[in-house]
Amino acid sequence: MNPLHSIWLLLAPGDDATLRSIIEDLAGRFASPLFQPHLTLVEEQERELAELDSVCRILAAETEQFCASIQAVGTSNFYFRSFYALFQPEGALLNLRRGMIEALSLDSSGVFMPHISLLYGVEPSVEKERARVALELDLAGTSICFDRICVVESAKTIPIANWAVRLTAELRPTPRRLRPSGRSGEGNAEP
Repeated sequence: MNPLHSIWLLLAPGDDATLRSIIEDLAGRFASPLFQPHLTLVEEQERELAELDSVCRILAAETEQFCASIQAVGTSNFYFRSFYALFQPEGALLNLRRGMIEALSLDSSGVFMPHISLLYGVEPSVEKERARVALELDLAGTSICFDRICVVESAKTIPIANWAVRLTAELRPTPRRLRPSGRSGEGNAEP
């Protein structure tokens, strides 16, 4: 039997550090576990790692690094979606999800709710709602950039502390954009 794996989108370093800091703060305030910021594309697949590696590398090669805006910060009674940053299911997020569903021949009838969890397993409370309102003021409209897909040995049945990235596939770098002058958009100096 193969271990269970999920497929995640990981954040570019600056955004990863920002959300990791929020997750650490919330985990400390609410006595909740720490975890790596991520957006889950596909949950708990019992497949050969080589098959998942192939699918991830193909889709990563077809997808440029991209950013998506946080639409809202929400809460729910679901353990793994207790407190989260919500994205619209559109653009590259939706294309990657559809590509994974098709490549792995998965049932596509479920609703795709792209989100990055910020806190796991905390029951509703006044303090949790205050934290949600404050973070929504800070995060709504914030653009989060994604730069790689990874396969993670993770599942609801595996302790969070034991979740482990097994492989990573980099998304294609975004091409350099030219300014109207024809010069590259890189660097700080203006022409």
